[in-house]
Parts: sequence; structure tokens; C-alpha cells
Amino acid sequence: MEILSQVYKPERYTAQTDIVILPAWIQKRVSTQPQVGSKIRGIFHEKASLEEQSRLCREGIIKYKGNCSTCYKEIRLSLIGESVAKGESGRNYDREDIEEVLKMAKEGAFKVLVTTENDRLARKRSVAATFRDELKGMGVQIYSLSQPLSLKCPICFDPLDDDVGIITETISDMKSQLDLSRIRRNYKIGMPRRIESGKPSGSLAYGLIKKYKVIGKDQTGNDILSTYYVWDETKIQIVKRIAKEYLSGKGVWSISKDLNDEGISSPQGSIWRRSTIICLLNNPVYSGKIRWGWKPVKNGLRKIQPRGKWKMATAEFKGIWPLDYQEKITQEIARKYRVGGRAAASTGLLIGLLKCGKCGSSMLKIKGKKTFKNGTQYVYEGYGCGAFIQGGACRHNGIKQAKLDQLILDEVNKLANDDTRKSFYNRLNKTKQVTLQSMINKKKIELDRYISSYDRVLRAYRNGIDSLEEYAINKEQILPKIDLLKGELIKLELKVQTRLNLSWEENFELAINKFIKYKCPEDKMIVKSILNKLIDRIEFTKITSKERKVKILYRIDTPDINTKQTN
Repeated sequence: MEILSQVYKPERYTAQTDIVILPAWIQKRVSTQPQVGSKIRGIFHEKASLEEQSRLCREGIIKYKGNCSTCYKEIRLSLIGESVAKGESGRNYDREDIEEVLKMAKEGAFKVLVTTENDRLARKRSVAATFRDELKGMGVQIYSLSQPLSLKCPICFDPLDDDVGIITETISDMKSQLDLSRIRRNYKIGMPRRIESGKPSGSLAYGLIKKYKVIGKDQTGNDILSTYYVWDETKIQIVKRIAKEYLSGKGVWSISKDLNDEGISSPQGSIWRRSTIICLLNNPVYSGKIRWGWKPVKNGLRKIQPRGKWKMATAEFKGIWPLDYQEKITQEIARKYRVGGRAAASTGLLIGLLKCGKCGSSMLKIKGKKTFKNGTQYVYEGYGCGAFIQGGACRHNGIKQAKLDQLILDEVNKLANDDTRKSFYNRLNKTKQVTLQSMINKKKIELDRYISSYDRVLRAYRNGIDSLEEYAINKEQILPKIDLLKGELIKLELKVQTRLNLSWEENFELAINKFIKYKCPEDKMIVKSILNKLIDRIEFTKITSKERKVKILYRIDTPDINTKQTN
């Protein structure tokens, strides 16, 4: 807000000439951040419209000279101040400039609001009408340079008796909303083509810089500019650091805290937050891919869509890491979301994977002081059923942490042996074949039942028993189910032909053995990440004080049929 005069009066009359001088306030707005400022990298001056809006409004205020249509007194304007909305959509009512304008109008600072176009007030009819009604209720008139209407003196101004003004404003608001609809349609048509060409959509990712180069001259001798994109090396190092720490098991809260403590600014120029870290890691642009349609607006709200609905294309610039590295990040985000933030950040090696074999609840880490028979105290660390600990809903089902950790690590480490892993795969695939074939048989029986139902419906229509309307209703209910079952059968048959496999890597054995020998906290997070890549869940059941049952369900194509038990 800029106030040009600290002392003002709502209006001033001169006795000699009957001139009314009304205090005026300028309102200006641009919708997007690239439009803010006087220049944009020295190019595209027409986008920098804030200064131009201010200049036009000031000239209009100085040059304005009119007469009240009721009392014929001459009216002049005097500039008091101005408000600006930088990069705010005209569809929104909750804007800084609207709040500021209404505040100053309530204080009686001005009687005329001057703007270049009526759509600078709002692009949505309901927003524009609400804004105008509040201003008119405080005796403020609105003067648009492009849709000018004669101003009246404050005594004669009656917002309920202004037919011409209401007609003009209605047509102007309608045009503004139609323009907005046209812009949105053009965006939906043009953006896919932009994506296909490899150019980023919307605001640029953190670390990506847009530059210009001269590629020739036009007919008038002006430079023809072309855009290209490069990475900011300083920011890219920050992005790589975030990804490395996240994959090593560090939580987003700890990452954002460290960045803030070091005084590193976020993409918005403020502090880092957990949502900022996740948004950055989820962006495929760092792997050389452009996305669009991942967060569309519906009913005024933005909602992130499932990854399968994103529109993706190869970028015209190179990424900072390969596509498989981005996939690892995506899988880690999904894993931490599934097990929960506290479980992912817990120092307990199996937290997030370990489930109670009795009730299915997650098992929690328990810690407390205990005493040996000789009176020496020690710290006990173990796992216990969460349902029992928090509410007594299950029976006591616990085990010492070190004992279960060692058991799981030994069992998983057996897969490092090629022969053992090959034998394990063979057992998994045999089990898969039997189970999938059983599922296929059930699906075929269900499909045959629906096909028979459709045949009966078709015969009833052809024999004149059912009318066309009845046939159409029955057909609409049965055919989609038939198509769905056929699709499921195709997927199951493809699974039968595909061998199961675990994503075992050579460095897993080295990391696990290193941790078994030296239980370093940093290595624990690496091993925990490895276990989460291999294992879907672990079920623990305490049968007696000496008898326990552990079931490991590995992360493969059909985890419900592939199990390994140790007693």
C-alpha cells in the first residue's frame, strides 16, 4: 500500500466555482508471479504491467474533468494512495489488495476507486459483485479507464439508482468471466503441446533456470529470442543432498530442520517445511521428465492425482539423476507414507514392518529399566504389541529387540547365497503357479455365470418378454462386469507367465554384515532401508515363554501367497 497524502478529506467544495474534488485510490493487479516487476530479464516488457497500470491511472486522475449528472457540479479527482495485488488470481476474494482497499474505504480515505479495467477488480462475477457492493455501501464509486462512467458528487450518488452503471458492470463482469473460461480452454489445448515439446509447465522447479538466446532477426530487424533451461549448480547440490539423506533413512522433519539451521532458503525464499521436501522429491523433472495434470483445479480446490494419471514427457534438458534413482525416491516416499512418519524415523530396526501375529496390530518399541537377580539394573529394549501397550486390547506379545533383529537379519542374509536364492525363487514360483491357477479358475466360473446371465437377457428381449428399455438396463448392468472380469483374467494369465523375483542387490550383503559386526546408528538406517525394500511385513507370535513363531512376507508380486516361516 502506498499512501500519497497523510491528511485528506472525503470531498472538498470550492464556493466560487462549485467544484467537487473527490479523493481517489488506485487499485492494480497482476495474476501471475512472472508479471510482477518492471522487467523480466530485460525481455517481454509487455508482461510487466504494474507500472503501466499505475501510470495510466495517475494520468486518468489528473486529466479527469466531469460534471455530476444530477446537480451538474464540476468534479475533479485527487490521488490519495494505491493498492496492488502481486501475482494473485482474480477468481479469489481473499486477496491482500481487497482487504487493504476495504480497510481504507471504511476509514473514509477515498470516495473513488480507479482501475484500468473492471477485470482488475475480479475475474469472477460473484467476487466482483461482492467487492463492488461493499464499496458502494461505504459510498465509494468505481471508475474504470476502459469502461468509464460519469462520476457523481457524494451527495447525489445512490448505488441503488444507477441503471447505466449496473448494466455496464454486469456486461463487464460477464466478459471477464468468459475471458477467463477462454484462457482456461486455451491452456488445456496448448499445454499438452508444450509438454510434448519438452518444455516445463507452470512455475519452474527448484534449481531450474530459464534463459534466452538470440537465434536470428525478424523482418523489422529485432532479435528473435529462443528459450532454453539450465540447472543452478548451487541449488542442485542442495537437491542431491536432500535426496541422499532421505534415501538413507533420514526423516523430512530432520532434513528441513538442518537446512533451516544452516540458513538455506527454500524454493519460496522462506523456511523449509516437510511438505516442501516431499514436493521437491516427488517432482520427476530432476530425472529429465516433465509432468502436467498432476494437481488440477476442481471446484476451486487443487488435488494431487494418482501418479498413473499424470501426463509425462521427456524434457528438452537433461535431469540431474537417472530415472531409476527417481523411482527409488518414489518408492521410499510411498513406504514411509504407508508405515507412518514415526515408524519410518524410529531407531527400532523392524518398526513399521513388524506386526502382531495375534491381532495384526503394529508392534511398537518398548524401553524400560529392569533388574538382574544380583540386583544390577539394565535397560531393556524390545518390541511389544501396540494394541496391548496402548489399550490392553490384545494379550502380551513381546520379544527382546536384539534377539528378533538378529533372527531376521540372519534369515534375510541367507538370500545372499546364489543357490539359496535360486531355490527360494523356485519355491515362490511353484506356490504362485498353484495359487494363481486357482484364482483364474474362480474368475472363469464367475465370468461364465455373467455370460449366461447376459444370454438369458438377450433371449428374453428377442422373444418379446422384455421391452427395449428393460433390455438396455440389464445390458448396462452386466456387460461392464464381463469386461472387468476379462481384463482381470488377462492380468492373471500374464502373472502366471512371469517369474517372481526379489530386488536383491550385491551391496545388501555387505551392509547387513557390517551392521551385524558393528551396530553403528548410521548403518542401522541403511539396513532398515534394505529390509523395507525386501520385506512387506513380519508377523511375530509368542506362543509360550520359550516357543515363538516368526513369519516373513517378502515384497514380491503376490505377497499374500509367498511366505517364509522360521520356528
